[in-house]
Amino acid sequence: LMRMFKEGLGMSPISYVISRRIAKAQELLLNTPLSVTQVAFQVGFEDSGYFCRQFKHVTGLTPREFRKGSK
Repeated sequence: LMRMFKEGLGMSPISYVISRRIAKAQELLLNTPLSVTQVAFQVGFEDSGYFCRQFKHVTGLTPREFRKGSK
């Protein structure tokens, strides 16, 4: 199943889940006043530090940099 998933989407299931969570986080960072920690919890991360590392890995920016750069 994992092989078929990767062949179909070009990424592992966990990478897909993280990318979807980061996409939702970007939306929340742009459209709500929620703190970075609140956004992390809202999109399913239990550790805001891990969220920030994953966000930077996916986008190249920290959540704060992303929010600041979009204003």
